Amino acid sequence: MSDVKDDVFLCPACLEKLPRFDGPTCQRCGDRLPVTQTEHCPSCQGRQWHFDTVVAIGPYEGLLRQLILETKRVQGEFVAMTLARLAGRWLGSQLADQELDVVVPIPMHWSRRIVRRTNGPEV
Repeated sequence: MSDVKDDVFLCPACLEKLPRFDGPTCQRCGDRLPVTQTEHCPSCQGRQWHFDTVVAIGPYEGLLRQLILETKRVQGEFVAMTLARLAGRWLGSQLADQELDVVVPIPMHWSRRIVRRTNGPEV
């Protein structure tokens, strides 16, 4: 049986570079919350969503942004699997506490699928 770390295709140095949220995040949009707020951030105020809550792995910046963008390419399947495994590892207990109805991939627009020759959510 293989070690749990073997399923993540990133070196330890890269794992250390991945930005993660270390404080509270908005349950509606996933962004960082200002220290003084406990529920929703200012950017969500007054907006309507078609879902109840989100869980974010980290801020869309640095290496995490690069990896997410890589998942949108044909060669990005291993990166997508790695990010999914990291999300499960880092957020598994938080996700288990949610009363989830469904988790769905958001399909890529057909024109982008033609240009990129892949559909990341299908991976």
